[in-house]
Amino acid sequence: MKKITIIDYNMGNTFNVCKAFETMGCDVTLSKDHNIIQNSDRLVLPGVGSFENGMNNLKKIGLKDTIKQFIKKNRPFLGICVGMQLMMTKSYENGIHKGLGLIEGEVIKFKKSKTLDQKYKIPQIGWNKLIIDNNFIKKFNSKDTFIFKDIINEQYMYFLHSYYVVPKDKKVIIAKTSYGIHVFCSIFNFENLYGFQFHPERSGEHGLTLLKNFISI
Repeated sequence: MKKITIIDYNMGNTFNVCKAFETMGCDVTLSKDHNIIQNSDRLVLPGVGSFENGMNNLKKIGLKDTIKQFIKKNRPFLGICVGMQLMMTKSYENGIHKGLGLIEGEVIKFKKSKTLDQKYKIPQIGWNKLIIDNNFIKKFNSKDTFIFKDIINEQYMYFLHSYYVVPKDKKVIIAKTSYGIHVFCSIFNFENLYGFQFHPERSGEHGLTLLKNFISI
């Protein structure tokens, strides 16, 4: 049984994430304890709220270095929504704020459209498609641990966000999503690091499939 630790840093939605992994028979712990985190098989950083609050909470609890130490052990790490954004170098949400720096890049806000035929709401709330990168599929589709196993292209997932990540190295982007005038990174992967901009725990059976694939890595 895989030991999954969900990082407890007072940023919401941890209950649903824990329940999602529990339905798959994982040994799930919600914790901010350094030793528990280091002894986990998988580590997940969820998040609902602002980038600044997320980083401040991680620093107050002393988890910034703990997360980096876990990642050095080459074990899979997943950031969800704000958790994904916190993995970046910096964010422009309510000022300029430094992130964990796990993936080089920045977090920026959706721009409002100036034309009547391109009206869309910010934040994006609801279901939208994952457009999977074909080069990634060709490279990894023969592996049992493929993150998109049993996921079709243009599968819908549930989004709730005003900001999105812009990785400097476009090769880490393995799925994109179109919203308004934007086509943004909705999943990235670099070595043992994964980020989902959407909420897999709120995306029905297909969201659970992605989490199951993450467990199998």
